[in-house]
Amino acid sequence: MPKATYENLSEAKKAAVLSALVAEFERYPLSEATVKSIVEALGISRGSFYQYFDSLTESYFYVLEREIVETHTLFRKVYEESGQDLLKALEVYGEALADEIFSSRHYSLYRNRFLYWNARLDAEWRVYLQKRQEDLQEVSALDQSEVLRFIRAVVHALMQRLFTESWSREEFLSHYRQQLEWIKGGIESHVSSHGTLI
Repeated sequence: MPKATYENLSEAKKAAVLSALVAEFERYPLSEATVKSIVEALGISRGSFYQYFDSLTESYFYVLEREIVETHTLFRKVYEESGQDLLKALEVYGEALADEIFSSRHYSLYRNRFLYWNARLDAEWRVYLQKRQEDLQEVSALDQSEVLRFIRAVVHALMQRLFTESWSREEFLSHYRQQLEWIKGGIESHVSSHGTLI
């Protein structure tokens, strides 16, 4: 998370730093981004960057927190608005997710987030959120459901395909709705009596 030195900057300087970070993380995944590029864009020393953030990873998480909607948070919101009706929430969630990604000015941030996220980043992200004093209790309660873990894996795979296969909004929603029907009706209804796919 940002250090006090960053928080004490003027709003204009904070905006400039954030803009440089966003530009870097839209161009490159975290594994290819560099502090060098960021400080050159800002015209500051490398040491100044580390007065603002402990690491490049922390600055990346700061950008994610500020600039994009966390998909689990979005699902939790839809789930609550659907009266905790899981199937109803899933029907609404696909549209909400497509709206967010395809209307966002940060499509590239989402792309890099989903294509290059891994278990190490996920663990570090949770620590970051705890440091930021986010309320993770509700998220962890949902995460403990095996059904929701399965659904999350399906949605994450769809998100990765969205970016690797360059789907349009309608292509994404078509695949999402198809897989939601499989979840609702069961895979068995889509397999012939000989065990082959229909």
